[in-house]
Amino acid sequence: DLVCYDGGSPSSQCVESAALPFRKRMLAEEDSNNNASSSTELLKGACIVCDDVPARDMTESGVDCSSLGALGAMCKEDGNWLANRFCRRSCFEAGFGYDGDVCCTEGAAASRLLRKSRS
Repeated sequence: DLVCYDGGSPSSQCVESAALPFRKRMLAEEDSNNNASSSTELLKGACIVCDDVPARDMTESGVDCSSLGALGAMCKEDGNWLANRFCRRSCFEAGFGYDGDVCCTEGAAASRLLRKSRS
């Protein structure tokens, strides 16, 4: 799908929607169509399967992502975590997802994999 937007210039630009980061796709889609239903349609299927890889010091200490109590501070404020996106799924599920991440639920992820394998 192509997403077109003017970006403040006199001529319109069109790019493949898959080439844009998620938030930019959402903004471009809203800008070009200027209605809420297109944003909702884009959001359906825009999730990604997020991993839950802990930081090395967590692994060495036997701590996993789901049991870490300081997720908010780590996911949103720690530079090392922001750069490496540790515990992506746990951060997202706790409401502290990394910018641009929309993680699929287990059921949605399985459904997406089934659809892809049929085509």
